[in-house]
This record gives sequence, structure tokens and C-alpha cells, in this order.
Amino acid sequence: SSSEDRQNSYNDSLTADGTATTAEEAMKRGGAAILRELTVIVQEYFPNTQIVFSIGNNDVVPDYYLNFLDTDSAEAVNDNAGSSAENFASSASSMSTNEESTGMLDLIYQALNADGYNTDSFANTLQTSVLKPTDQHTFLKGGYYYRSFHNGGLLILSLNTVIYSPFYESSSDDKIHDNSTNDNRPDNSDKMHDDDPRGQFTWLKIILSEARRNQSRAVIVGHISPSVGSFRHTQLWKTEYIQRYYEIVGQFNDVVMGQLFGHIHTDEFRLVDGADKRGMNDVVGNGGGGIVAVDTPILLGPSVTPLHGNDPSFRIVKYGHIISNGGSGDTQPSHNATIPSNRDGYYRLLDYDSYRCDIRDGNASWSKLYIFSEAYNDVISESFQKEGLSSATFHGIVKSMRHNNIAIRSNNEHQDIEDESPTLKTFRYFVRSGADGNDAMTGANSDCNSQCQNEWLCTLTSITRDGYDACVSQSSLNNSKAMTNHRNVLGIVAGLFFASVVAFMLVIRMVRRRMRRRDYESTPSVHQGDESGIAINVETR
Repeated sequence: SSSEDRQNSYNDSLTADGTATTAEEAMKRGGAAILRELTVIVQEYFPNTQIVFSIGNNDVVPDYYLNFLDTDSAEAVNDNAGSSAENFASSASSMSTNEESTGMLDLIYQALNADGYNTDSFANTLQTSVLKPTDQHTFLKGGYYYRSFHNGGLLILSLNTVIYSPFYESSSDDKIHDNSTNDNRPDNSDKMHDDDPRGQFTWLKIILSEARRNQSRAVIVGHISPSVGSFRHTQLWKTEYIQRYYEIVGQFNDVVMGQLFGHIHTDEFRLVDGADKRGMNDVVGNGGGGIVAVDTPILLGPSVTPLHGNDPSFRIVKYGHIISNGGSGDTQPSHNATIPSNRDGYYRLLDYDSYRCDIRDGNASWSKLYIFSEAYNDVISESFQKEGLSSATFHGIVKSMRHNNIAIRSNNEHQDIEDESPTLKTFRYFVRSGADGNDAMTGANSDCNSQCQNEWLCTLTSITRDGYDACVSQSSLNNSKAMTNHRNVLGIVAGLFFASVVAFMLVIRMVRRRMRRRDYESTPSVHQGDESGIAINVETR
């Protein structure tokens, strides 16, 4: 199809670690220059396609660090934001936008703006601006903005997730000025609005509210996902920000149709079903804790950089309408995204294609690795045809992963009786985009025992570290019960077998004794004959 058709059918969001590099190299070349160079490459291969950019922790120098405008200006924007996107932007427009006052975000803005005042300092020329003057106010304030497509029928909201990371918190006062760290960076703790850094949550709720009024759908994109990672199961956002984010998204389940993130370099997903209420009461002081369930899963895109043993990879997510047929309730996915509004149907994420570069074949050639609907065709539920890439679809996948995950073991504690689910094995092959691996969790050549299976299932269904730990503990308890029940059953069976053998032997013994007694009573003995003869003889005499 033509590039214009691809533009109507696909949404390309840069969420992977495209600029991952050492701090020294980033400082030498300039993080902004790397972003500019990468954007030029993407525009070359995806011409006439709008790019929605999200700030990642490796896009700034040092890692996870951002310096903003003065907090007084930020406070004024938050206080005057009002309840609409227009008021929010108008309030933000009073901020100074020169490089000195806006710092690192302005450098990024200029790098991704084809007409910026600093554009001559870059060696490469953008085809079109990625960040536009209409994005300037919110982007310079906090690194976030949104795009409108199809006459407002679809919105793409780009979040700055760096500010929610626990690693970003390391720039607070107690560490910045600690002489032992020899770190003299300015205080960037953003203490003016700790519950809503840079006013981003306020803005998110405003935009989603307007989308609902306009009967629009929204996709949220960002770099670091509000969940746990799969390597060390680190919680990627601070707990209070995870909870606040899902409180907002949960209020707009009818609006938010997708959540696309990256950061961990692997091809994964997370289900947000409220299961993280376990163990949350002691973490969040709100009397109840927990994470609000949402109807859309977190889709975690793979990485272009092979930094963690993965093959370079990227994902193309397809979206379109699911249109009702004649009021029958039946629905069918449609890739025709040229319909001017969503009133004849509604937008959904329909499917995705994953591409990878095999860097081990000597040619470093790109090819399609898999299509979601084909790879999981045997296990995705009927809801896929009606809802596309919804939570219900991924619940079907997780259910299939659990099918063979029965943690009953033999006497050797490291030898599992039950095999790994084929669905989980397929998923693990895709985690590193098809790269070979022999570690305990991922890779095409690795085995996954019961512990590994439980850890993956808990990872895919947990959002906080406390939720993950509680899930693993519960799984271990279930495993122990299963093994105990298994041993009890074996003990009962063995006991019954022994009792049966003993009873059988007793029966045989009794039968033999009766047979001997019967023979004894029915056959005259020699002594009995002699005695009878003697008696007769006596009588004769």
C-alpha cells in the first residue's frame, strides 16, 4: 500500500531505547543531536507518517535527569490551569521559552522542531517537525503533549514518565548535596507538586475528559511503564504515582483504548486487573490501597538496541474501527481508519506485527518475526474479534499459560513433573525478539521450571513489587499444598496398597487353614482305625 495508506492504518510511537548509550558519549555528541539523527532515520523509512515522541531516561544527560524551569512558574501554571486543555495551554503560555530558563527540554524541543531557532546547529534536516509550536507550552513545562488524528476521533497522549521513576527521585536534596557522591547537580526534586509532578496528571485528566465529551478514543504512550520489570522485578514507577495514574485511566475505560510503553528492551505485556490490592495497604496510606483495574493492557514494545541480549526489534501496532453489523451485536475488525469519526463504530487496537534484525546471521537483515493474531491464534478468546488487543484477549493468553503450570514435583525438588505450557514457551521465545538464550527466564534455548513459570505469570499480572511478591508467595504456597496433597495421595495409595496386600495374605492363610481342617475332619486316620478294631475285639471277647 501507499505511504498515505500506511499512515491511516498504523500509529508509530517511539517508545523504545533508541538512544541508549554511555553518559560520556551522550555528553560529547549531545543527547539532542542523537535524537535528531534518529528522527531523520525514522522519517526516511516511514515517510509521510507522523511521529509521536516520548522522553526516555537515556534521552537526557545524566541518565534519569531533567532540569526544568523555575518552580514558581510551574506553580503558577498549576494554579491557573482550570478545567480545559485550552485554559491549561493558555496558563502555560506565560512561561518563558528561552533556552536558559527551560533547560534540557528546550534542547530536545529544538532538536525535534524543523523550524526552531537552534535548528542550524544540527547536521541533519527533518522532513517535518515532530514537536510543533502547539506542543511548546506543555512540553517545556513537563515534557508531555498530545496529537489529534482523524478530525479529533483519535488522540495520542505522550507522557513524560521519567519524572515518576524511583531513579529520578535520586536528585532530591539529601543525595544531590551529599559530599560522598561528589554530585553537584542542581536540586531537581520538584517538591512544589510531589503528588502531581509538573502538573501532568491534571493535564491527563483534562484531555481524557474532553475526549469523552467529543466521543473520541485515546492511546497513551510513554517510555517507562507503570509496572514491574521482568529482569529483577523492580518497580518502575513510585507507588503513589502508579496508583494515581490508574485511578485516572480507570475513570476513562470508555476512552482509553491502548497503553504503549517500552524501556525494558523486551517484548512483553502487563494486565491491570486490580490484583495488586494484595499487600498494598501497608504501602499506600489511604486505608484501602490497591490498583484500579483497567480494560486495556500495557503493551511493552521491544528495543532497537541489543543492549540486554535481545535482537534489535520494533513493533507496528494496527488500529481501526470495529463496526456493528445491522444491530445484531456481531462485530468485525476493520483496518479502514479513514472514517472521519468514530460514531459509525469505535477505534480499537486490532493487531500488531513484530520485526527483528537477526544480528547473528552475518547479514544483519530485518524480517517479520511474528503477527500477534497468528502467533496466539489457538489460545486467544473470541473477544479478540470483538475487542482486538483488549485485556480480555490477554487474559485468554495467561489462562493458557497456566494450563500446564501444575507445580507437582518428584523426589528431586529440581525436577518438574509437569511440562511448560506451549503458550508460555512461545511467549518467552518472543521476549528477546527471537534471540537465543540460556538464562533461567528468557531465550529460545532455555527451559522454564515451575518456579520460572510462576515468576512469569506473576510478572505479567502484577503492577507493583508488593503485588508481585504476594503473587509469588501465594504461588509458592499453592505449590507446597499441591506437593503436600500429592505426597498425601501417594501415602494414602501406598497405605491402601499395603493394607490390601496384608488383607489378601490373611485371606489366603485363612482359606488354607480351612482347607486343611476340612481335610482333617473328612479323612479317617490310622489311629482312629486301630482304636475301632481294638474296641471290636474287646466286645468280641
